Amino acid sequence: MSASSRVKREYFIAVLAVAGGALLSWWALSRPWLTATEALLGTGDGAAGGLELELELDSTITAAQRVVEISGSGMLPAVAAMPVLLLAGIAAVIGSRGWGRRITGGLIAAAAAVIVIGTFWALFIDGLDSFAPGDAREVTTDTLAPVLAMVGGVIALLGGIVIGVRGPTWPGLGRSYERSSKAPRDAWEALDRGIDPTLDAEPEASPGTSPGTSTDDQDRPPK
Repeated sequence: MSASSRVKREYFIAVLAVAGGALLSWWALSRPWLTATEALLGTGDGAAGGLELELELDSTITAAQRVVEISGSGMLPAVAAMPVLLLAGIAAVIGSRGWGRRITGGLIAAAAAVIVIGTFWALFIDGLDSFAPGDAREVTTDTLAPVLAMVGGVIALLGGIVIGVRGPTWPGLGRSYERSSKAPRDAWEALDRGIDPTLDAEPEASPGTSPGTSTDDQDRPPK
């Protein structure tokens, strides 16, 4: 494999890692991480006045309840904004070069680290149960979605590190659109270069005319 092919492959894999990690984290954060059954009339713990009244209140409370789903974005709104920044960073990587690309890679890695740390903290430090409403009767949590969000963040983090370290050596998008000709584009650019745009270009030689032969020599009859 040539050096150019290796660089292009490295470029593609890093950008793909950031995009894939961002999309995976965005999807996982949009999933419900916690499902709570919330009683609209209270919990019924203070019911008094006999067994029959207590059973009647419990049945009423059971009928007057709703199921609340809290997604990862609802629990961690700041973390939920990071996948959008990651996708925006991809455009910045493609359009930049040199130190600009190195800085962009560092910002991508930082945004991905926010996803990993924030999700890890909510899952293992605070616990998903801590985000349940105070009057919830039943709470169930889904740990698969937070884990997938962390995995996506780790993938994007690795891609951002590669971009920050290797990105300056990759070709920039702008080089494909640079003009190969050094001729001025218009009269204003010609004046900036010190070229008089009013001067006529040299007349093109007509077909059959050899270099260095004037038109008078062609019209002159042969001797």
